[in-house]
Amino acid sequence: MNPILHEKFVDIYTNYKHLVLFVCYKYLKDKEKSQDVTSDIFRELLEHPERLNNVKNIRNWLFTITKNKCFKELKGIQSEQSKVTEYFEYQTNSLWQDVEINFTIVKEQLHMQQHLIDVLHAALKKLKHNHRVCLTMYYLENKNYQEIMDATNYNFRQVDNFLYYGKQRLRKILGKEGWNGDEFNKIFNV
Repeated sequence: MNPILHEKFVDIYTNYKHLVLFVCYKYLKDKEKSQDVTSDIFRELLEHPERLNNVKNIRNWLFTITKNKCFKELKGIQSEQSKVTEYFEYQTNSLWQDVEINFTIVKEQLHMQQHLIDVLHAALKKLKHNHRVCLTMYYLENKNYQEIMDATNYNFRQVDNFLYYGKQRLRKILGKEGWNGDEFNKIFNV
């Protein structure tokens, strides 16, 4: 490097580095990015000292260079933010679509379960009273044999028989309604 240009560069660096850093910080509002951009400006100036030959007002020239470099940096940041924003918007939209699909599936399942409950209640009504009472208490109200005996005054053998034959009759009724054995087994833990 030409000694005169080198001396000119050192003079510019010492007198204007704080001004360049201040302008960078004013635009970028980030200390580290401001320091990086300031270093880049002076590094480029050091690599291409011939740019100093035609400069009449160093301060104005440096301000313009710094401002343009900051705008370029901000444009890059905005582009990255835009990409991140687009990604999150895509993910959010995708998530909402998944939620809507899952909601629809759950809604359909609830509708099917409600239909099954309605069919089950209709089938229970077709049973004899003692079978219906024992099955309802045991499977729907989760009562044990002793609780059923206490509530109905049936003995153990009667409760056991009413549950056994009630399930058989209920299975036949539900079979006529189009239920298969797997659906019955799931409900009655058979």
